[in-house]
Amino acid sequence: MTRLVIGCGNQLISDDAIGLNVVRELSKYQLPADVKVIEAGTPGLSLLDMIASAEKVIIIDAVLSGAEPGTIHRFTDEDLPPAELFPISAHNWNIASALELGKRVGMDDWPKEIVILGVEIERLDRFRIALSPRVEEAIPSVIEAILKELLADSR
Repeated sequence: MTRLVIGCGNQLISDDAIGLNVVRELSKYQLPADVKVIEAGTPGLSLLDMIASAEKVIIIDAVLSGAEPGTIHRFTDEDLPPAELFPISAHNWNIASALELGKRVGMDDWPKEIVILGVEIERLDRFRIALSPRVEEAIPSVIEAILKELLADSR
């Protein structure tokens, strides 16, 4: 069984880098051998290749829904939110768009479970590397949510 934790985002666009920052912090943890942590950047459609044949996938990305910055939203591939919630990725394919396409074409090696942890962001400033304070403060809570997802698998 392979489980993936994938952090998405653009390091040069302030809060959009939340997924990258979360997986960098998560990499410091002692995780089970079957868990692979990936810093994906803005994968576009290559996300589909990354998740192929995985048992479970947890994706962390920025969302813009109007909630308080730092709010953690949980989605699955069965209840994908509108693509407009996610900042646009490479070639206008964000994670929701890529996952929707993967479902429509009926990938044979589709993961058994996909969980998306969307972190509400505050800023999308270009060429700003730092996260805004409220988004950065959410990192421990996002890691806790990831660990709960992983722990749920071992019950």
